[in-house]
Amino acid sequence: MEMKRIAFFAVCLFSLASISGCQKQLDLKPHEGLPEEQLFKDVRGFEYAVRSLYTGMKNNGFAGQDNGIPLMGDLLSDNLMFNPAGRQSKSDYFKWQLSSLISYDNNYYYCYRLASRANVILRNIDRIPAGEERDNFEGQALAMRGLAHLELLRWFAKIPTQSSDAPSSLGIFYQDAFNPDLKEASRAGTTVSSSYQRVVADLLAAADKIAESNPDGYLTKQSVYALLTRAYLYMGDYAKVVEFADKAEAGAVKMAKKDQVKGIWVDANRKVSAVIRILIQSKDRIAIGNPYSQSVKGKIKSEFVCRKSFRDLFQATDVRAAASFVESPFNEKMYIHVAKYLGRAGENANVSDYKYMRIEEVILSKAEAYARLGQDAQALNVLNTFRAERYEGFTPGSESGQALLDAILLERRLELAFEGDRFFTLKRLGLGLERDGVERELADGTGSFALAAVSVPATDHRWVLAIPQDAINLNKSMEQNPGY
Repeated sequence: MEMKRIAFFAVCLFSLASISGCQKQLDLKPHEGLPEEQLFKDVRGFEYAVRSLYTGMKNNGFAGQDNGIPLMGDLLSDNLMFNPAGRQSKSDYFKWQLSSLISYDNNYYYCYRLASRANVILRNIDRIPAGEERDNFEGQALAMRGLAHLELLRWFAKIPTQSSDAPSSLGIFYQDAFNPDLKEASRAGTTVSSSYQRVVADLLAAADKIAESNPDGYLTKQSVYALLTRAYLYMGDYAKVVEFADKAEAGAVKMAKKDQVKGIWVDANRKVSAVIRILIQSKDRIAIGNPYSQSVKGKIKSEFVCRKSFRDLFQATDVRAAASFVESPFNEKMYIHVAKYLGRAGENANVSDYKYMRIEEVILSKAEAYARLGQDAQALNVLNTFRAERYEGFTPGSESGQALLDAILLERRLELAFEGDRFFTLKRLGLGLERDGVERELADGTGSFALAAVSVPATDHRWVLAIPQDAINLNKSMEQNPGY
């Protein structure tokens, strides 16, 4: 019988001999040639396999140092400005020149790779005795599979609340069995609604299995509850958002206090803020801040800078301003540099943990859910409690109705700036994108980069990214998204 080989460092979802681009991205390294029967013979093998799930999230498409989620979700929004003094990277994305050849390839391939890693664990789980340890392995694999597909859905399909036709629009191929060669994969018959239901099913199953606590950098029950709030927010099931936000808030990781906000981004306390954290060290040679900027002779040289109009939304008493950006010159020109990824002191520039999801997102989703349920008093209470930890000398607000919802969404934009959320907020709310073409790259809003106005209506097909052309070429059963 042909030996089954583990694909933890080998899973690409296509015949990579024929896809040089994907081959380059996934850096194939078969796992020591071990057959599954040998690797999964004991708990130690499962520990190694589970650890591989988290190493997968260090790559481009999640964290990475080229086009991770923290950049891409803001690059396609209205928080950033392209800087012509940088390396000129990703200008086509910034200009929304998207196509089947200019899509988020790394995210697509690595999400399916992550799902494949999870599926190998799940199909071997019965090799070890039942009990809490096995449940925890299974829970982490289920959670990662749900996370990977939720990520695919929000990029490569519509978000259910985006438009009236979104729930019935084309979903994604849901990889629920180990299948490293997806030539037969098909999206036929899938819908956004059915795909989200499968994500939720995986996450709910994970929540029942996964441990309350795990080592730093691993998912926990709190992490899964947080993911469920995100999934339900996208689905428009606001009662469920509140339910699982309450459960997530009861976990060990708490919202950062005013005096802890800046420390989030230098990893001062790993028990604060990040409910899903991928540990990154200098030896990993992954500088997640590189897509934003590099250090040149002690100066910050930015690829993308904060827009002045966005900077002006931060009040003088907002403690997040100092944590989010820094104004400093490069080549005698003043810029508003993104500061969240400049890195930890005493290490290589731009090296820090990847905060994939923070409890602050959960809390703001809960406030929004209450508001959309018409429960303004509860929404205002959540919002005021939140704002009290973000503004010096805060006086509680009294907003209601649309003004309350607007205030919640503003806090979400300010809190999650440069973390990849803004694109999805615009998308799920059907707001469209408008950039005036007047504002430029320097700190005062002027500059040399003449940018044409960008107008992307909510109905534009590009809000759903194209399936990468390599994947279409290899798999004729894979349907491309409309408009590409």
